[in-house]
Amino acid sequence: MLRREDGPSVLLVTHHVEEIVDGFSHLLALKEGRVTACGPLSETLDASLLEQLFEMPFELEKHRGRYRLAARVT
Repeated sequence: MLRREDGPSVLLVTHHVEEIVDGFSHLLALKEGRVTACGPLSETLDASLLEQLFEMPFELEKHRGRYRLAARVT
């Protein structure tokens, strides 16, 4: 449904990257009401962005179209 050209526009608001399913194309990341990142998921969503947003180290992986996030032990 998310990939169909004639399908509806869908907006997901979340703090959990695990909820981002295959088919979403863009990201708008906010911190303290300001835009931190905006653009295609493939160009914006990575561990360094999440570390900046949540102020802790993370590991991010994508497996079968789903993201997984884990706190990185330092």
